[in-house]
Amino acid sequence: MKILLTALFSIFLTAQAYSQDMPGVDNNPVLNLQESALLDSLFHKDRGAFSFTNKKVGFFAGHSVTDIQTKKDFFGVYILPYLAKNEKPLISYRKLDKNQKAKSGGYDVIVFMIPKVWTQKQLNKNLQTLANKEEKIK
Repeated sequence: MKILLTALFSIFLTAQAYSQDMPGVDNNPVLNLQESALLDSLFHKDRGAFSFTNKKVGFFAGHSVTDIQTKKDFFGVYILPYLAKNEKPLISYRKLDKNQKAKSGGYDVIVFMIPKVWTQKQLNKNLQTLANKEEKIK
């Protein structure tokens, strides 16, 4: 019985460790290796030398791209289902400059579903939303 419990516990720990590396399994805004590799590959033509590795990312969707999303929800709705159908997700990103990063509470980049038009006003609202989110965490 002790051996069986030890084996089950080992399997559980292995599964937990493995699942933490899967894309979109948590709501930590800092991307894990699988998430950053996935986004790097999706945006490989547009990103130049930029990499999503260890980046703190805010996710947005909605008609005017002002609805903040959890990482888990964003991957679950806007990325993984498209990939499962061998389709390119309808998403884009914007790297934040130093001032925008400071305004957002330390976020490096915003990933969002592609809107018809994304204005400076929407970006400013996104930055404020991220900053408010960070304040609630503290």
